[in-house]
Amino acid sequence: MRQMVKISVLLCTYRPYPSTKPCFDSLDKQDFGSFEVLLVSQTSGLSKHIGEHAYPVHYKTFHSDGTYRPCRVRNYGIYICEGKLVFFLHDFTSLDDKDFLTKVWEMSQDASRGVSTKYSVIEPASMEELARCMNGNREGLKQWYVTGFTCCSDAVPLVYLKEVNGFDEEFDGGHGYDDFDLKRRLEKAGCSIHDDESLSSCKIKVEQLYPLKYLRSGHENKVIYDRKV
Repeated sequence: MRQMVKISVLLCTYRPYPSTKPCFDSLDKQDFGSFEVLLVSQTSGLSKHIGEHAYPVHYKTFHSDGTYRPCRVRNYGIYICEGKLVFFLHDFTSLDDKDFLTKVWEMSQDASRGVSTKYSVIEPASMEELARCMNGNREGLKQWYVTGFTCCSDAVPLVYLKEVNGFDEEFDGGHGYDDFDLKRRLEKAGCSIHDDESLSSCKIKVEQLYPLKYLRSGHENKVIYDRKV
């Protein structure tokens, strides 16, 4: 039986190797005491890399046709979340501050509103730079800042995610899977989104080192969005 928690950290991945270590390392340092991690993977066998942690970790495998379906995988994760607040975390993202989740919970006013945070994107040019990133050394690396909603590091009350039926799966397909309309649908349902750029996390972008099939660019998804609205 799962224990009741305030935050469900939803971590989705397609990678067949333990890329999640920096993410779990940063979660181990969080001083927030009431959260669980849901690791939803399209790759079997990743559970053996999870290890032991002070917080509960639930591992689920989502089977598809072999193409990464991030929106569909996230919706599956939303379905099994039990925390009042769902915090979306990218598998190559680490939380910079040990009180990150504490601040997110406080800003959410006990999970009555969403929280959008800022994250820095680092794009390593080589495997050597990638190793440096994963060891926490970002000095001299190309990076830029992005404000969600929601590739990673955003929190949304579970009740509102269910009310708007989660992410629009028409945007599935790899790069640029952003559901451009999610924030508007949430706000229309009554969920206010608090933007806070003082909270930042780090996302390491490594897709160019491990190419995927059937990638769709952000521009292509924007064309789909414009056609829908």
